[in-house]
Amino acid sequence: GTLNKGDNMKFIIIPFILLMSTLCYSESREVLISQAEYSEISQKGYLRVTGCSRCNHELYTFDDTLEVMHLGSPEKKLPIQQLLTDYHKSTLFVISTKDDSNKLNQVFYRK
Repeated sequence: GTLNKGDNMKFIIIPFILLMSTLCYSESREVLISQAEYSEISQKGYLRVTGCSRCNHELYTFDDTLEVMHLGSPEKKLPIQQLLTDYHKSTLFVISTKDDSNKLNQVFYRK
């Protein structure tokens, strides 16, 4: 079928609402990532962040439960390995933690 203007807006609004509702229940910060490491053996990793005046930590840790998503399509989860491949090419990251801890729950990014 064909899409009308209203249908196009649904594709923009729904991912935005999903992103905002997810970020409202956690501490979210826009950051730059200078280093990213992950061990498949221990299933743990870290992101070293810069350019964040709201961050209380320079190093954020994560495990295999980390949710990685593109800002344009937050409903599609990506493997952690994709973040490790893309982080040096990306221009915008939003990290999400529970409370003010350094344990990451989610990373959203745009290439």
